[in-house]
Amino acid sequence: MPPPCLTCFRSLHLEPSPSENFRVKIIREEGKPLGFLVAFHSMVQGLVIQDVRDDSVAAEQWRRQRPESPMEIGQAIIEINERTSLDDMMDVLHSSNEFDMLISTTLTPSQRWTLLESSKRRARAAST
Repeated sequence: MPPPCLTCFRSLHLEPSPSENFRVKIIREEGKPLGFLVAFHSMVQGLVIQDVRDDSVAAEQWRRQRPESPMEIGQAIIEINERTSLDDMMDVLHSSNEFDMLISTTLTPSQRWTLLESSKRRARAAST
């Protein structure tokens, strides 16, 4: 689903300040899921955390590194292993077992829109 107004959408794409960003390193055991779901849109920077499972391997490692800022819905993964494009980040998530992630705790308006739209689609799919 495209954004409602492309010109307005682009003008809302504000970058978070560097003080709201931090890094975490996650190591996945071979064949184990990371335990979180992301939302994304081709015109929006980053992967927005949409869901975190209770038994998430990534959330546990994240919590040990950043107890003051645990993995939560509504955070954005801006970079994974020095890659920032959506396709590259998704490829890394599927093919690698080590992840150096740049995280933003503040969503841009376009990232909030992405999370909202993806959540609506998940709710509709769950109700059918």
